[in-house]
Amino acid sequence: YNGSTANVVLPYTYDSGATLLQSSAITMTGYTAKSPFWTVTSAGGNWSNGETFASGADIANKYGNVTLTAQWQANTITFTFDANDDGLVNKATGTMPQQTITYGTNTALSANAFKVAGYDFVGWNTAEDGTGASFADGATITTANIPATSGSVTLFAQWKPAVYTISLNNQNGTGGTTSPIYLKYNTGFYSNKVCTSKLDQLKVPTRTGYNFGGYYTGENGSGTQVVTSAGAFNDNATRFT
Repeated sequence: YNGSTANVVLPYTYDSGATLLQSSAITMTGYTAKSPFWTVTSAGGNWSNGETFASGADIANKYGNVTLTAQWQANTITFTFDANDDGLVNKATGTMPQQTITYGTNTALSANAFKVAGYDFVGWNTAEDGTGASFADGATITTANIPATSGSVTLFAQWKPAVYTISLNNQNGTGGTTSPIYLKYNTGFYSNKVCTSKLDQLKVPTRTGYNFGGYYTGENGSGTQVVTSAGAFNDNATRFT
């Protein structure tokens, strides 16, 4: 059956009203039966090589040994890419067209074109919440990992908060929290890059003859204040990018 579930030998008697096996009785993962379904690939008697027959065809007047090979068409699977930005602080930008992959071919997924401010893309998943099958950006789809053998598949982008390194410029002050610190977007500030030691506030630096006025995104108090004069983080400070 040309790669299907089994090869079988079926004896029949000439002029007995015999019919060929129906294609519905045979399965081949990832493929659909063609029409005509049977092709003669080794002919004896009054069979002819290359002769074709429909599924279930009447062969009552045929005689001689023959090999009939099933004909299959590889299925195509349509992949849809979902930005999956519901629940994120910011909406995704970018678009991605659907991608069609033919079963049995090794095909790379289209490169991710979505971006979300404050978040890093970490791959695709067949479930919105990441509990399904996972695929890296540009992963190769094979018969071993394809999530469906026909029809369509939706892949949902997976995101994690980006981590930013923040340098603290003390403007000739001394002491204070050791620089750098790390901002995990929309989550908090941390003293380590892996973001396991959270900072509730900063120890402020000192400078003789001056009062500390906080940390700003620009020099000399310009830009946006991120940390107050008391060392507390301002509201929405975790959303700076």
